[in-house]
Amino acid sequence: MLARPIHHDEQSPDRMPAGKPRYIRLLLLTGCYAALLCINIIPLPVEVVPTAHYFMGGVIVDPDTRTAIEGLYVVGEDAGGAQGSNRLGGNGVANSTVYGGVAGDRMGLDIRHMGALRDPDQQILDREIERARHPLSWKPGNIHRLRQNLQETMWEDVGVMRTRKRMERGLGRIDEISSELMHTGVDSGNLAFNLTWHDWLNMASLCDILQVIAKSGIAR
Repeated sequence: MLARPIHHDEQSPDRMPAGKPRYIRLLLLTGCYAALLCINIIPLPVEVVPTAHYFMGGVIVDPDTRTAIEGLYVVGEDAGGAQGSNRLGGNGVANSTVYGGVAGDRMGLDIRHMGALRDPDQQILDREIERARHPLSWKPGNIHRLRQNLQETMWEDVGVMRTRKRMERGLGRIDEISSELMHTGVDSGNLAFNLTWHDWLNMASLCDILQVIAKSGIAR
C-alpha cells in the first residue's frame, strides 16, 4: 500500500517545511559494530524509497513442505503460499526457520516409507556439470557490471510501477544481459573458493528468475 505513494513522492519530492528540528535515530550496523546516530531531518534530505528484498511465491507445497515430487521439500523464499498476498516484516524468519524445522521433521518421518534410494540420473548430472563449467571456457569479464545493469533494468522497467511497455522493454534487456553473460567467463586457474565463479552462477540464476517475473507481470 505504501510503495506507490512513496514512488510518487520520489518522482516529485516535496521539501519538508521549515520549523523546529525533527530528529530521527538511525542504528547503523557495520560488521560487528553498531552506531546510534541522531540526525535532524529538517535541513537534510532523507531518501525514502520502496525496495524489493524478499521473493514471495514459488513452488507449491503442502502444509508439511512437501512438493508434488517425492523426496523434494521446499521452504523459505522458494516456497509459495505461506505468506498470502502480503508478507509481514517478521514472517521471513518464520518462513525459513519454522518451516525449515517442519521440513526436517517431515523428512525423517517420510524416509521410513520411501524404501530404497533411487540411483542418480547420470545424464542430468552431466548436463548440470557442463552448465556450471560453462564460464570456465570463456575469457574472464566484468560480471559485477552485468549485475549492476540487471539491477537497474529491474528497477526502471519491472519495479513498483509497472506497465506492459516497460516490462516488455525490461524483458528485452534481461535477454541481452543473459546473452552477454553466456559469453563472459571467469578465471579457471583456481576453482577452490572461486567467488567470481559463484557470482557467475548466481547471475545466471537471476536472469532466469527475472525473466519469469517479467513474463508473469506481462501476462497479468
